Amino acid sequence: MVENEQSRQRIASKKVETGVTSPPSAPLRHVKWKRARIKKSGAPSSEQSGVIIEKNCKLFLASFAFILKH
Repeated sequence: MVENEQSRQRIASKKVETGVTSPPSAPLRHVKWKRARIKKSGAPSSEQSGVIIEKNCKLFLASFAFILKH
């Protein structure tokens, strides 16, 4: 739910600056894939999905850290 909060703040700040709101950007592909494979309880739909979700999150954070360094 943090993503929704951030997008609301982003939209509000754009509206104040320009007076016009634009639609929020689409979620990243790995985020959509993760959402599709998580049950309502918050647990992965299968053990394999859980492993892949964890791996994707680590790769994303590693790439983000690399971008910040350079």
